[in-house]
Amino acid sequence: MISRPRAPRGFLARERELERIRAVVSAAREGRGGALVVDGEPGIGKTALLDRVRGAADGECLLRVTGLEFEATFSYAALHTLCAPLMSRLERLPEPQRDALRVVFGLAEGDATTRFLVGLAVRGLLSDAAEDRLVLCVVDDAHWLDRASAQTLGCVAHRDDSERIAMVSALRESDSVPELLDLPRLTLGGLSHEAAGTLLASEFHAPLDRRVRERILAEAQCNPLALLELPRTVGPSRAAEASDCLRRCRSPAASRRASHDGCDRSPPRPAPSCSSSPSRRPVTRRWSGPPPTCSGWARTPSPRRRPPPSPTAAAACASTTR
Repeated sequence: MISRPRAPRGFLARERELERIRAVVSAAREGRGGALVVDGEPGIGKTALLDRVRGAADGECLLRVTGLEFEATFSYAALHTLCAPLMSRLERLPEPQRDALRVVFGLAEGDATTRFLVGLAVRGLLSDAAEDRLVLCVVDDAHWLDRASAQTLGCVAHRDDSERIAMVSALRESDSVPELLDLPRLTLGGLSHEAAGTLLASEFHAPLDRRVRERILAEAQCNPLALLELPRTVGPSRAAEASDCLRRCRSPAASRRASHDGCDRSPPRPAPSCSSSPSRRPVTRRWSGPPPTCSGWARTPSPRRRPPPSPTAAAACASTTR
C-alpha cells in the first residue's frame, strides 16, 4: 500500500499532489485502473514525487523506467526496460502477441510487426501480473522516451481502466508526448513561500539577512532544486550574490544542461562562476601594428609620385640645357 512516511529532507508541501496519486493507486487496487501525468519545469520536484511513490509501494508489482536522451532513437528501448521483470510470463500470451514481443525485443527473427499488436502484448503481460497484485508503472522523463515505447505505453494507459494497473508518468511542461496528451494531468508548481523559506533555512547553516532571503526566494521562484543547489554554489558570506546566480541557472540553456540530483531528473544547476573569486580588472592589450579598417588591415602607404612636368617647364629645361 502507499503509506505516508515522514517527508524526507528537501521534500516539503506536496501532500496535495501525493493525495492525487494515492487516489489513482487506490482506485486501481479496487479494479479501476488509471493513469496520471505529472508535468512541471526542470527542478520543480517531479522525480522526488515519483521516488516518494516508488519508495512507499512495498508489496506491489513495481515497474519503472526512466527515459534517456541517448536512447530516444532506439525503438522499444524504454519498453524493454519496463517489461524486463515480466518476461517469465511471456509464454502465457497468445501466440501472435508472444511472437510480436519477441521480435521487437530481439529474442527471435521475424517480419516487422504492428505496434498495436505489441501494445496488446504488453497489456497482456501487465494484466497477467495484475491477477496477483496491483501493478504500478512509474515512467520518469517521459519526454525522452523513444517514439515506439511512447505509443505502446499510451495504448496501455488508455486500456487499463478495468484492470488493477496504475501508470504514473512525469515529463517537462515544455515538452509534449502526443500519446499522453489526453490523460489526466497534474501540474507541479513552486513551493509555497513558507515551505521555500523553510527549505532554504535548512540548507544555509548560518543566519541570512531578511532582504537577502526574500531576494533569493523571488529569483528562485520557489523552485526546490534551485534552493537546494544554492548552498553548494555560494556560501553564506556571499549569499547576497545568489540572485544573480539563480537568474543564470534558470535560463533555457541551463535547463538543457540539467541532470538528476534529488528533486528532478533535469534540474537547473547554478553556474559555477558564482562561487569563483571576485572578477579581476580586465587587461587591455594594444595592437602595435597598423590600425584596422572596414575592409581589413590598412595597407602600407605607397611613396608619392611626382606629377609629370607641364609642356612649358619641359621647354624651359631643354633651352637651359643647351
